[in-house]
Amino acid sequence: MNKKIIISILVVVSVSISFVGLNAYIFTQSDRLLTIKFSCFTGIKPNAFSAYRTYDNGTHTINMNTCAWIKNTNMLTGSDEYQKINKMSCSELIERNSSGEPYQNKQNRLFAQAKITNCNFVKDYAGT
Repeated sequence: MNKKIIISILVVVSVSISFVGLNAYIFTQSDRLLTIKFSCFTGIKPNAFSAYRTYDNGTHTINMNTCAWIKNTNMLTGSDEYQKINKMSCSELIERNSSGEPYQNKQNRLFAQAKITNCNFVKDYAGT
């Protein structure tokens, strides 16, 4: 009887530790879709805002809150979005970047971030 209780306790503790370890591993991965699918499957949502994930496959977007694919209404091509980013003011760029709306491709995201960095540099330089 005592052996069964001890074994049961060990199994419960082992499963709990494994589950916590799996959560920690999944939420540190760069694969956003894996993280979202895991979160939707288990129902466990991360508490930290930085752990919140969205994923855009170009035509649809999924996030941890809805767990449903939503059709993108902003269907700019990558080059159209690039031109739009190029014409944005610093405040528009910062607002766009903080909105969490996905970019059409990685190059556009990097271009926008570079422009924001440049805006911050100019602002800091002007302040001195």
